[in-house]
Amino acid sequence: MKYARIIVSGRVQGVGYRYYVYQYAIAHNLKGSVRNLGDGRVEVICAADEKEVEQLIPALEKGPAFSRVEKIIVRWEDAVHLPFKRFIIE
Repeated sequence: MKYARIIVSGRVQGVGYRYYVYQYAIAHNLKGSVRNLGDGRVEVICAADEKEVEQLIPALEKGPAFSRVEKIIVRWEDAVHLPFKRFIIE
């Protein structure tokens, strides 16, 4: 099994971006997490198949009203054990 580690750059902290991602994930029954990084970026972990992640990307690009997404990097990693039974904000 694999999971996507997604790094979002731009104005994504202090604008409700994590809650926006959380709402999308809950509405689409995704598992994983979203958290702020110390350098101003946001990290999204998504335990989903490639099709579900491809559908998530446009939502991440849009973001909430006051956000401005400049770059999204998606890396697929092997999941030895993912503790996620739901989607959480860290």
